[in-house]
Amino acid sequence: MTKIRLKYNLTELHKPVEQRGSYLTVSATDENGKTVEIVSNRDGWGEFKRTKGGYLQVQSTTQFSLPVSDSGVRSLLRRRYLEQLDATAHHAKE
Repeated sequence: MTKIRLKYNLTELHKPVEQRGSYLTVSATDENGKTVEIVSNRDGWGEFKRTKGGYLQVQSTTQFSLPVSDSGVRSLLRRRYLEQLDATAHHAKE
C-alpha cells in the first residue's frame, strides 16, 4: 500500500478563542489536492457541514468535540480522510 502524505492546516485551532470566527475549520490535503475538513464551533464543540447557505449542524456539542492535542486532531483528520477514500472506492465498485 502506498503511503499517503497529508498536509494539515490547524491554523484556526492555534488562534485564541476570542480571535476565531463563529466556526473553526481544520483540514488535511493530500498530494493530489483532495481535502477533508472538520468544521466545529469556535470552542471546538459540535460538528458542522458547509452548505450553500452557510452551515448545517450534523453532531451536537454533546456528541462531538475536537481532540485537545494537535496530534489528536491530525489523527482524526487522517481517519476521516481514509474513511472518505474507502467510501469512494466502495461506490466505484458498484
